[in-house]
Amino acid sequence: PGSMEGTGSIVGTLKWTSGVMGTGGTKTIAVNGTLLVSGAADKDLRCSLNNLGTVLWTGGRILGHASPIITNQPGAVFESRVDATLFESGDGTTKTFYNLGTVRKIASTGTSTWHGTFNQSGALEIHTGVLALNENFAPMTGSSLTTYLGGLTVGSQFGQLRVLGSS
Repeated sequence: PGSMEGTGSIVGTLKWTSGVMGTGGTKTIAVNGTLLVSGAADKDLRCSLNNLGTVLWTGGRILGHASPIITNQPGAVFESRVDATLFESGDGTTKTFYNLGTVRKIASTGTSTWHGTFNQSGALEIHTGVLALNENFAPMTGSSLTTYLGGLTVGSQFGQLRVLGSS
């Protein structure tokens, strides 16, 4: 485990398998860049993450300390292929996800639990499983929510959005 400090850009592919991304500053994933979040170990986001490319999340929780912000820009993709937790920490700081691009939950059939405020002005696609937003969900005019239907079984045959906070 290590840490990535300060401000910087990811131009190629960065594999994040454990450790801390932060403290402070903004990490930017370039237009053709990819952040591959994999492995069972926890990762801890302690900064702002500005995605212009692709985030592919396939393993482990992404904790959130020190008021992390993820901004998924227009044209960018944040794809979750794991049933895991985003922004779990219990430290009392504000956690925020701004989606102006595409957020996609696919390939996992259980529940992914996301904490913090989810500001939705892009596309939210839930192919399989349940996306549980445990705090605030703020859909904006022009945003879209798509769930895919393939049968009657929740999770494995269709996706579901569950909002536990305000919307």
